Amino acid sequence: MLDASRATEAILQVSVDGQATRDDIVRLAPGSNRISVSQTLASEGFHRISARVGGPAAVESNANVAEGFVVVKPAPRVLIIEERKDESLPVQAAVRDAGLRLDVHNPDQLPGQPQLESYAAVVVVNVSATSFTLDQQKTLRAYVEANGHGLVVVGGTTSYGLGSYADSVLEEALPVTSVVPPGRDDARLALLLIVDNSQSMSRKSDGVSSIEMARQAAILASRSLDVRDVIGVLAFNHHFQWLVPMGVIGQIGRELVESKIGQLEPEGGTDIFAAVSEGAAAMLATQADLRHIVLFTDGQSRPGDYDPLLGRLRAKKIGLSTIGLGPEADTQLLSSLAKLGEGRYYFTERTPELPRIMTREIAISKRSAQVEGQIQPQLVSSSPILRGIAPSDIPSLAGYVATTPRDEAQVVLATEDGRPLLSQWHFGLGRSVSWTSDGDRSWAAALARWPQAGRLWEQSIRWAMGRPVQRDFQVNVTVSGHRADVTLERARDGRFADLERPAAAVVDPAGRSATAPLRQVAPGRYSASVIGDVPGIYQLTVTGQPDSAGATRSETSGFVIQADPESAAFGPDEHVLRRIASETGGRLLTTPASAFRAEGRPRGEHLEPIWQVLVLGGLVLFVVDVGARRMGWW
Repeated sequence: MLDASRATEAILQVSVDGQATRDDIVRLAPGSNRISVSQTLASEGFHRISARVGGPAAVESNANVAEGFVVVKPAPRVLIIEERKDESLPVQAAVRDAGLRLDVHNPDQLPGQPQLESYAAVVVVNVSATSFTLDQQKTLRAYVEANGHGLVVVGGTTSYGLGSYADSVLEEALPVTSVVPPGRDDARLALLLIVDNSQSMSRKSDGVSSIEMARQAAILASRSLDVRDVIGVLAFNHHFQWLVPMGVIGQIGRELVESKIGQLEPEGGTDIFAAVSEGAAAMLATQADLRHIVLFTDGQSRPGDYDPLLGRLRAKKIGLSTIGLGPEADTQLLSSLAKLGEGRYYFTERTPELPRIMTREIAISKRSAQVEGQIQPQLVSSSPILRGIAPSDIPSLAGYVATTPRDEAQVVLATEDGRPLLSQWHFGLGRSVSWTSDGDRSWAAALARWPQAGRLWEQSIRWAMGRPVQRDFQVNVTVSGHRADVTLERARDGRFADLERPAAAVVDPAGRSATAPLRQVAPGRYSASVIGDVPGIYQLTVTGQPDSAGATRSETSGFVIQADPESAAFGPDEHVLRRIASETGGRLLTTPASAFRAEGRPRGEHLEPIWQVLVLGGLVLFVVDVGARRMGWW
């Protein structure tokens, strides 16, 4: 901010670490002028920055020089989690263009808590909640809530309500929930159940065999459908058999469907590929608004060429979900099939859980949360995520997953009927962002081609990751005159770190070093005061006590001591004057004339009521007069 008494031109010189980096001519208007200067620093570490204003009209003064510092840290690391290869390419491109370091993993490769700490943000791209274990979901929640990092969740056909997010641990960290009002109850669903009836399905868990649970789950699924819906039941072992060919429930009859399902008996081996191929062909020939396949098995199977088969299903928006039963199930194959089929993968060793899993899967298959059409994002509230982006320029979307914002969340972009598209909120010590459309596969294809798409993704991630500080080792500096008060907020494993011996190393403008110990003043809080007797920029490095492994934590900061604080300001400090006037019941007088007249009366005039004195004097004289008359004094 530059202040000028009149319109003029000036020369703005900027230096970094004593080396001049730019020399610009700026035009100043009377009063305050905000001048933005962009400077790129190639090296990491502490850098001293100074700016000087000169020119014909400038008066040599400390007011013409400003000093500061900046600490350049290593580029943050971002972890992207995707289920299907290259599904996150637009987000990856934005991260790399922003100069951030990037790793891309599958859900099963999510690092543990210690390794996850090296990432400033995690981006989850169209990943089903069932693809994470419960421990992994808890790790992600703690990563945001307790450790203060960022989480960005990008939608798609296996996310939010379509990806079993409802009531999950992962959903707790998000600014939206998967609860939505009925939106597509009129859509007709075609459901194909591919059920393993090999000999291994006779194994029992909790006294109930897998085949019994499979029968119950299939019957429960048929009862969950409307009479207009289409159902098919395909049993398989070493060969396949249609128990219920694809047909409308109202025409087949529920009793017949349940009777056929009840005929399932375990026998033979397991050939998954042949059954999936047969089921896919039947589903491709079936007409319905929504089409979905559910495969459950407890065994292993020979390999098959699944990629082209499932590619045809994806092209027709036919989903495939898989359920693994028991320890012998080929979890790797079933997980892969669910990813390629854009469905969900479940695993349980307790067969009585199968009906509950099936109920959830049928509810998701009905996809009341999936909304498609031409959706134009609408601005709801301003956000740093949209800095430099005109909301009206954002391309329309072809679909999204309907969600409900939490009360504390901030919805940034929404649909025309108010459903959130882009939302943000603070969760514990961290932040999370929700984008309820996809990245580019079908719904956001136009967005992926938009020149500003990279900025939208970058700024979403940067907002989520917050300031580049160590949440459990935070240093703050407050300057008052020639004294700098240094405070360290220290924690270990989410708890206050007490009885430690941190120290602050200070380097003054002349390059001289000194060390000051920090003493504990509160739980997890340490402080020290540093006197800066030389004006200029001071570098400060606070180092903590080594841990049990010998590793130490440190944070670099700094502070500036002004040579003459009063001459560094141009004109009166109106902020301080207003505060004084407010706290003393007065007001700030901004013009010379107002100093001589206040509230419409000449300065110095003051009214003081004296009628009480006159009344009291009159009473005293009355009493004296009555007494004198009675005594005969007059």
